[in-house]
Amino acid sequence: MLKIGVVILCLGGIVSSANAQVWTFVQNLIIEPAVTSDQIQILPVFDGKDWAFTTRWDDNNPNALNMHKIMVETGIKGSFYLNATGRLMTADNARELSTGGCSIGGHSLHHYWMTTLNPNAIFTEVLLNRIQREAETNKPINSFAFPFGTYWDRNVPMAQPDISDALVHSGYHHSVYSQFVKGSHYLPENLFSTMNQIVPGDRKIKADKFRESIKTILDNPEKYKEIDYSISLGVHPWQSPEELQKLKNLIKEYAGRDDFWYCTQTEFAAYRLSAKNTQIMTNNSKVGTFSITRPVIDCTGDDVSLSLAIAGKKPNKITLDGQNLDVSELSNELWLVNLPYTQNQVMPKHIEWLDFNEQQSDQLLESVENPGLSYGLKQTSSGDYEVTVSNKTKFTIPTVNLILRKPLFYTEGLDQGQITQLRPGEVKTLTFNPGGIRDGIRYRQGKSIVAAELSITVEYVPSRVYLTLEINDPKAHDIQKEKMIRDYIAVAGPVDPKMFDFNTFIPLSNVEADLKTGSDDVLLQWSRADEFVANTFAHDFVYPFSLRAGWFKAASSFANKPAWFVVAVDFQMPHAGKLIIRCQLPVKNLAIDGKKKPVNAANSGVQLAKGHHRLIATVDTQGGLVFYKVKPFFMALTVDGESVSYR
Repeated sequence: MLKIGVVILCLGGIVSSANAQVWTFVQNLIIEPAVTSDQIQILPVFDGKDWAFTTRWDDNNPNALNMHKIMVETGIKGSFYLNATGRLMTADNARELSTGGCSIGGHSLHHYWMTTLNPNAIFTEVLLNRIQREAETNKPINSFAFPFGTYWDRNVPMAQPDISDALVHSGYHHSVYSQFVKGSHYLPENLFSTMNQIVPGDRKIKADKFRESIKTILDNPEKYKEIDYSISLGVHPWQSPEELQKLKNLIKEYAGRDDFWYCTQTEFAAYRLSAKNTQIMTNNSKVGTFSITRPVIDCTGDDVSLSLAIAGKKPNKITLDGQNLDVSELSNELWLVNLPYTQNQVMPKHIEWLDFNEQQSDQLLESVENPGLSYGLKQTSSGDYEVTVSNKTKFTIPTVNLILRKPLFYTEGLDQGQITQLRPGEVKTLTFNPGGIRDGIRYRQGKSIVAAELSITVEYVPSRVYLTLEINDPKAHDIQKEKMIRDYIAVAGPVDPKMFDFNTFIPLSNVEADLKTGSDDVLLQWSRADEFVANTFAHDFVYPFSLRAGWFKAASSFANKPAWFVVAVDFQMPHAGKLIIRCQLPVKNLAIDGKKKPVNAANSGVQLAKGHHRLIATVDTQGGLVFYKVKPFFMALTVDGESVSYR
């Protein structure tokens, strides 16, 4: 077996200087008669249209299949943002939704509030969602919609930077949330695109409001194109059959326009990535000849052509890598030409996923799509990652391009490499040094994955192969573990604020007291974080849901109604000082060491001695909690700005 050391290469040949996340290749453009580069303009929208027009539909909702029919019948394209495969949205459903001019987008595996997750879980939720749905549909995914629309939390300053990194590390470059893209300091320049969102009505169609919203955008193009060149309608396919018919009639009004490019979010994202990261350079040795450096399909996610406008007299002939191109008139003395992909830059015919979590470290897994090819992914004792490709086919594999996608605890999230001339019978291995590890407690919790994304062509058939490996590093130190309130706090509830007697809990806040409620009510039994919670949610979030039998049924009666949770935690003050309680939910009652404290003391501080203490409090859900999806809440106990230790 041939082992190749640390490889840092670029896919297709050149890394864009403007954006290290985008790999490029070079095409040769010849325009006759000759023009100068000043006469060539990359158009912001495909085919010289004024706007891209598309749709976006979220969640694993079976009604998305009915929405898909409307999209196909009206000729309006769109993308369906799906979670992990399940009974409500199977692999077959996903394949159906990706037909008829529509596509699939990422929406995370489990639809958690992203800001409540630890960074390693964020990466897993985002990347595995993409891998699974790509492998089901055999089509790339490049666009993401945030569950519940959340990507920042004022209590967790690192949430948005981590979420941004997770999307970049996972290969996304488009988000349907314009504020995330346009207002972010955490995304690489010129990588992400977005859209102008219009909501016709998730349940009831509001046609007049919808028409007014579109008119506002069309009447103020400069303002809204500052956001991006896409108009998109959505968001949820919750409409009844009657309302779906109203929606169909409404969007028919906007079909067949000459100024709209009807596309999916995937196509728009691919086009905008190309438009923003393509460079046109004059070939000084030959007038009228240009080098076009543009992103490869592996990065864009779609093979949509790049549109150029050429000023001056109509060109007699335009060729791209020797291929003659059509020229059409945009306006007086302005000509349109669309540059297709060349040089074997084609979409993958197959996308395959091989998971190594249950395999022996040196075992190779054989490809289902390409029999005779086998792959391996492992972490060595030194911490390096090895990606192996074995070729037992009859064909020489000219190039295997590889991206190693790494979780957020690494300082660098992406590596790339290349295997060339893999002959029949050969086995080659690429070795990657993963680089440094981020400091801090936030990045030392939970499990995550490393994924190798390989692009490979066998006998002119291109494929994408994902290899995944679950990892547990880096582990928290004992001192860091003691700062994780998630793993120590006990929670009971929900309870009715009008019926609950906090006085019965005050004695339990004595450090020597037995922490028992004395009640058989399932809602008044203490629960603590289990392994799932510890691996999934951030260390400074409290998980208020219980897995006890009967709890969900009893708790559901409080959905969207006034309710409190009771929390209890033992902690160690490192020195005498004021304890500050930071909590996402309002604190309604507070007791420490057997004594009731004023509620405002949670924010102003409670003077405590050095040593062991116990806190019991009630927190208010503010009538907004539902129980179909877990929602932890932020909580931290600090003294002089530093976390206490929990016991």
